[in-house]
Amino acid sequence: MRKVFADSAYWIALINAKDQWRRRALEVSRELGEFSIVTTEEILTETLNYFAESGEYFRGIVSCEIEKILLNQNVEIIEETHENFLSGFELFETS
Repeated sequence: MRKVFADSAYWIALINAKDQWRRRALEVSRELGEFSIVTTEEILTETLNYFAESGEYFRGIVSCEIEKILLNQNVEIIEETHENFLSGFELFETS
């Protein structure tokens, strides 16, 4: 099965029906066919932060969507570690 990396823009677009990238995120998901997703705890934190001031009702919806991601067996979530941060920081500095 094909593995793809999902960043916060992808998750935000899927959660927010009014997001400018939603249609494209849905198209890409369909075009990929059967696939699994790799993401990180940091990405999920970014996603939650994006919706932090959206009001209680929408935050509840976002919480449910994140819970679905956490339980989805087709989503591999890489744990947040200091080593991961340093590796990402090094990649940032050298890119």
